[in-house]
Amino acid sequence: MSSIFLGLKDRYLDKDLEDAILRELKSFLLELGAGFAFVARQRHIQIDNDDFYIDLLFYHRSLHRLIAIDLKLGNFKAVQGPDGALPALAG
Repeated sequence: MSSIFLGLKDRYLDKDLEDAILRELKSFLLELGAGFAFVARQRHIQIDNDDFYIDLLFYHRSLHRLIAIDLKLGNFKAVQGPDGALPALAG
């Protein structure tokens, strides 16, 4: 996804990216493709007594799955269960 699409300058913070996506939510959903529905912003989850906040949470209607988007400009370390899902989101 292009930062130009969201009207961002060369340098920006994670929160700036999240705010820009929410400003342009309809266009962002079209960029993701068919079937996505917005669920929440900054969704709190707890994994092993540690608190985390998912930047953007979507539901994909035909896949019947939650899609968590954590916006990071730097390195990201995934926390997931053996099936690849976030334990706090797995049902």
